[in-house]
Amino acid sequence: MEQIYDMIVIGGGPAGYTAALYAARSGLSTLVLEKLSAGGQMALTEQIDNYPGFESGIDGFTLGEKMQQSAERFGAVTELAEVYKASLSGRIKTLDTSEGVFQSRTVVIATGATPRPLGIPGEEALVGKGVHYCAACDGAPYRGKTVAVVGGGNSAAADALALSRIAKKVYLIHRRDSLRATKVYHEPLMNAPNVEFCWNSTVSALLHDSRLTGLRLKDVNTGAERDLACDGVFISVGRAPATELFRRKLALDKSGYIIADESTRTNLPGVFAAGDVRTKALRQVVTRRIGRRGGCPLRGGISGGEPVKETVLRTYRDKEDLKNEIRQSFEKYNSEFDTIPESLKDKRVPGVDRTPAENLAYQVGRTTLLLKWEADEKRGMDVKTPSEQFKWNQLGDLYQWFTDTYAHLSLAELKGKLNENIAAIQIMIDFMSEEELFQPHMRRWADDATKTAVWEVYKFIHVNTVSPFGTFRTKIRKWKKAAL
Repeated sequence: MEQIYDMIVIGGGPAGYTAALYAARSGLSTLVLEKLSAGGQMALTEQIDNYPGFESGIDGFTLGEKMQQSAERFGAVTELAEVYKASLSGRIKTLDTSEGVFQSRTVVIATGATPRPLGIPGEEALVGKGVHYCAACDGAPYRGKTVAVVGGGNSAAADALALSRIAKKVYLIHRRDSLRATKVYHEPLMNAPNVEFCWNSTVSALLHDSRLTGLRLKDVNTGAERDLACDGVFISVGRAPATELFRRKLALDKSGYIIADESTRTNLPGVFAAGDVRTKALRQVVTRRIGRRGGCPLRGGISGGEPVKETVLRTYRDKEDLKNEIRQSFEKYNSEFDTIPESLKDKRVPGVDRTPAENLAYQVGRTTLLLKWEADEKRGMDVKTPSEQFKWNQLGDLYQWFTDTYAHLSLAELKGKLNENIAAIQIMIDFMSEEELFQPHMRRWADDATKTAVWEVYKFIHVNTVSPFGTFRTKIRKWKKAAL
């Protein structure tokens, strides 16, 4: 007989894993269904600087993993699957997914929200052909080109500022005569020489042949129209809740958010809604994520644990920019071990979760897997990510395997292996074209790793090199302060 869970959580972002943690800790059998990876869209974020408990910041991928591991510590199970159909009215709830059918006595919906379209003719057909909603995902190909950003809030301002670093020209189009974005964005945008503001303007039409060629702007005061040539447009006019699956099944407000009370209960017994998917006054309560360099938002928002709104993922101008960032972050990380004596490689200190040897073993393991994915595909093999032995919902076991496999080595041997891997990754990048690095669907292993989501190859390289080097450099510096 198929298992009937006590609780199934749809969505593996912060809200979802918070619910899963509480449920599993209370002894309930708990399943988390997430179509991307632990943390949801947060996993794509380079630096989260003010999430409570991380005084030096943390990257979104690692934070998502920690949330997953916290819930799984008490028995929660993660399944990377997309939900296609939900039957929620009965005592037993049934979910049809890409990985089969799952049943539960209760369901928590934590699916978050997605970018809101402009809703003008031709928009849907031009998605990916000049029309975009995520500069972190799609901004890299517009290096040296002319782009437009539509919106006036924090996300739009962050998009425009990030794109100004790689694009020749950025038009920021807003229907008012001033930005709604917080003041931190105003001065940098005003001082950016390649940013031009189009105040009191809306987009009335998309100009195109086979792809976008420009925008038709309408003055909200006079009604006058003018055409604006551009290679791409990034639309940032708010978010829409990911509730299409639940229409005509749950009570929704006029904007499509799930109506739920303060205890998160919906109108259906046994069905709850958490995070940004439900109606509430505020959608950013706990944190704000702003990356240290470049990039642009992957929109979310946190309230009761949902992904935050202001996020920036590191983007790169080209392969040389990526290689330089890997080299610089690696050199900073690697140098931290120069003053650690071999006799202390396995020493533990309070408040730091890894010894120096375990810290290096993690990096050796991550970079070795990255190289193996690429090498196996080049050999025509069926690549299993993250590895043949472990699935994405077994990351805690995978990291323990890194420790078991590599941490017995000396610090010099570990540093040598990591140095070899970084050199090999640089060569791997050299053999890739710009298109292979920055365009989607260039590697089967990349498409398979994120199921229905699309990650370009450079993102996998980034989260297996630059991001953990920064995070684990903080860890080893904290260790050194306590141990040396």
